[in-house]
Amino acid sequence: ANSMSQQFGGPNTEPTTTVDESSTLGETVKDWKYIRVHGMGLLPGLVCPHHDRIQSNGILRAKDFDQMLLRHPGELGIGIDHWAALIV
Repeated sequence: ANSMSQQFGGPNTEPTTTVDESSTLGETVKDWKYIRVHGMGLLPGLVCPHHDRIQSNGILRAKDFDQMLLRHPGELGIGIDHWAALIV
């Protein structure tokens, strides 16, 4: 099932709705925060998949990822947009 999310335009445009395939239609917004975990070590720094999408807590992932990077200065950050691939 799909839920609706917002796609952000320029400063004078109204947000439009697009399908967000990461959660269920009609699901209520959940209150949660990102945590930093160790991955497999394939890439340096922090990686944020679906960087351009709104997550189930109603916040744009890019905004949360920016805050994570501010809490961990000196870390590299890689944002990977929805439907994008990173070839290593």
